[in-house]
Amino acid sequence: IEHLFKRHHCPNTYNQILNQSILVERKNSKSELTVHGSHLTICAEGNYEAETILFDILSKYDPCFFALDLTNFRYGWLYPIRKMKLI
Repeated sequence: IEHLFKRHHCPNTYNQILNQSILVERKNSKSELTVHGSHLTICAEGNYEAETILFDILSKYDPCFFALDLTNFRYGWLYPIRKMKLI
């Protein structure tokens, strides 16, 4: 994931790669992706901009990621969500 993140660097974004985490900060949002062996977690604050950057990077790695929003009880596959935005 670190390799993908460096390869798909987004301009005007503060990016920091920590031990097992990637932090993305934009003007009105912040999100952190953490690797936990067999699963990933994303903690996000603010609007969806920084979170979307992480999801776009993950979908380039593999479109078969299943996302769960435990706070708002939402879920779905990353690839179909990205397709819906294009329509």
